[in-house]
Amino acid sequence: MSDAFPHTLQALLDERDWVRALARRLAGDAHEAEDLAQDALAIAWERPPRRDDNLRGWLAAVVRNLARQRRRRPAPERAAEEIAPLAAAPTTAEVVESAEVHHLVVQEVLALDEPYRSTVLLHYFEGLRATEIAAREGVPLSTVKSRLTRAHARLRERLDRVERHDRRGMAVLAPLLSPRIPPADGATLASSAALVMGVKIKLAAVVLVLALVALGVRLASSSPDESDVAVVERATESAPAAAPALEDAPEDVARRAGAVEPSATVAHDHPVVAVTGTVFRYDGSPAAEATVVLGAVGALAFMDLDEEAPEGVPLTTTDAEGRFSFAEAPAGTLLVTAGAENAAPSETLQLEERDGGAPVEVALSLRRGVRIHGEVLRKDGALAAGWRLRFMQNGMSLGATGTRLLRWAETDADGRFDERHLCPGTWGLVAYPEDDELKELGGSMPEHMIQSTVELEDGQELFVALGARSAEAVTVRGRITLRGEPAGGGFLQWMSECDDPTGSMQNVRVAADGAYEIELTRPGAWSMRAMGGGGQGEFVVDVPAESEHTIDFELPAATLRGRVVDPDGEPVEGALVSHVLALGAAHHSPMRVMADRQKTDASGAFELVALTPGLYRIGVTHAERGCGVASELVEVVEGDSLEGFELEIAPGFPVTGRVVDAEGLPVAFAPIWIHDAAGRLVNPITGVMTSEDGTFATFPVPPGEYAVLTRRERTCAQALGVIVEDESPDPVELQLADGATIVVEARKGEVPVRAQAVVRDLDGRLLSGLRFARNPWSWRTYPYDSMRRHVGPLPAGTYTVTSNAPGVGSASIEVTVTPGATREVELELL
Repeated sequence: MSDAFPHTLQALLDERDWVRALARRLAGDAHEAEDLAQDALAIAWERPPRRDDNLRGWLAAVVRNLARQRRRRPAPERAAEEIAPLAAAPTTAEVVESAEVHHLVVQEVLALDEPYRSTVLLHYFEGLRATEIAAREGVPLSTVKSRLTRAHARLRERLDRVERHDRRGMAVLAPLLSPRIPPADGATLASSAALVMGVKIKLAAVVLVLALVALGVRLASSSPDESDVAVVERATESAPAAAPALEDAPEDVARRAGAVEPSATVAHDHPVVAVTGTVFRYDGSPAAEATVVLGAVGALAFMDLDEEAPEGVPLTTTDAEGRFSFAEAPAGTLLVTAGAENAAPSETLQLEERDGGAPVEVALSLRRGVRIHGEVLRKDGALAAGWRLRFMQNGMSLGATGTRLLRWAETDADGRFDERHLCPGTWGLVAYPEDDELKELGGSMPEHMIQSTVELEDGQELFVALGARSAEAVTVRGRITLRGEPAGGGFLQWMSECDDPTGSMQNVRVAADGAYEIELTRPGAWSMRAMGGGGQGEFVVDVPAESEHTIDFELPAATLRGRVVDPDGEPVEGALVSHVLALGAAHHSPMRVMADRQKTDASGAFELVALTPGLYRIGVTHAERGCGVASELVEVVEGDSLEGFELEIAPGFPVTGRVVDAEGLPVAFAPIWIHDAAGRLVNPITGVMTSEDGTFATFPVPPGEYAVLTRRERTCAQALGVIVEDESPDPVELQLADGATIVVEARKGEVPVRAQAVVRDLDGRLLSGLRFARNPWSWRTYPYDSMRRHVGPLPAGTYTVTSNAPGVGSASIEVTVTPGATREVELELL
């Protein structure tokens, strides 16, 4: 158990009277003061300060902030809020009963075995994200997520057992139990919900139950419909000011800051239509108790994950005859999908735009789905029992939800697995050992991780032997050096050229003396990425068809150091500096975003490392302070260190808008790039993206003319011009359409040459090499071929295509493309 648990808890308990005294000075009456104090203590528990050496100062800021926000609310709203708790006030027996239940939850959390107990407390009590826990504990991110998942499962199992033996008030724990277990009593559940929904007890929020017990937070003070987002917003001074923080915020914060949360019901500002229909199983029989959603197949992901349905997704259940009905739905284009146990979801049916009128009758057929079964073999050839398996669907859009289908499994005692009723398509498989076995095996998680990619049609099945030795295997060994010295202690990540190279990914650790040895599954072209060991580097090599081969690598050593300042010459902390290779050997892989995108420190300093020779465009953004770009391209020479480079960041106003697909439906998690009037890319590696409702807000940009660009998988939007003056411009709308692809092949005489492919539009805007910080795997949209570069998706239009290979030559040509087309270009380097 974390040592901070009792310490911080006691510190908050000690300050309760002081908080109440401050609230009485700020509030109009005793009741309002108590409400204010309880809300402040709830926020303090949910989002405690990192340090408590000035706890009173921090608490005072929270209380004053809440008091100001209360004063700004209209009087009728305040009056209704004061009356609501009285109507829902619990009886003394209910309070005692609820407290007993909460005490039980506390006991069960603290009774968890390690490392599950400490992981739960770090995540929910300390407020650490999974990535932060992974860094603190020195374990992979997947391990932290696995621990949390197993902790939730164990809590559900324990609470389920208690619920069967003692049903007194246990409906309050319904969200912690399996969603398939009905509540003991409908009335009890409704009453309990009124008691606890102010802090939304959910499966992934056990800490809030602890908060209720420890702080005595009023159990009936909030409306049952109040969301977690509302609790967070009450703790902030101004919600609109947080919108630009999308540049470097996790996805959940981005949703809160940049977009309106979806409603739990369908809102209507225009005529509505009814949707009715029937769901059939793949054998043609009616599908009873199937789930039907007004949304794409991604909205059904919660079924595979055995979770509650996400808020804001209209859904219903079929009757015994497979019939369903939505009494009303928004007018316009709709997506309808059905899912059920022991079947794969139906195809997503798109309903044409309607404006009221007769109900829409549809028929949906569930699919048999894909069966993937097989075995997992460790590197020593032994069957891998009890290994974790992740199945993730790749290479397809799952509609407006932005969700990919994901399923978890585990090998049995014989190292075998059998997953059925998966959606047809391309699936990526990943297998890895649990913590205990990893300790026995030695080494790190990436070294033992096994990956593969399979593509199947509906009704097909495939046996997969993950980790089986290939007859074409080649043992490759060598040394990694940096400036001629061994670069040990890092990893090498190898990927074979194919449609989805992540399925061939293999990892190996580099010894302290820089030596490595790996058995690759087959000969041919491989991309190798070196990470750690004092440097980074990317290489493409041809592995011959022989049993053993030696390859040594020298890591690139060029660096660029500088600082970011504001117009007054003062340093800017927390600015994000990134680059794009405008002309050089090859574009850096999207997987290099962590090395190629750096934050400035308190002195405004930054350092970009492991740069290959070429011309770079450098950009800088800050979520609140503004943005800027280097006025000229920066030339990097082999092994050089550029010092004293200075970027100036200028204030401005954010660009806002939304992204929709061809049917006008919102597109979630679409990246946003901005070019200035000179065609310079402001954010080469972007962290700006749309929220779940398709809206976005960028970092502030100074007055001027800009072009906004977005792309998602194989769709993109025409660059849209925006003029920023002395205030935020009107919101823009970017509509995705099928994008074109340009395939560039370079030759020197009759010999194919690996070369960089650079694509610019007629306004000089660079459209190749764009990277998305939140999805470094976005490049998997196209086949990976180092000899034939795929550039896209591109809007219809005319482009200048340049192929460049240092020391060999370059060539350019103008190419016109149409939507969805693939244009192949062959250039002779001169």
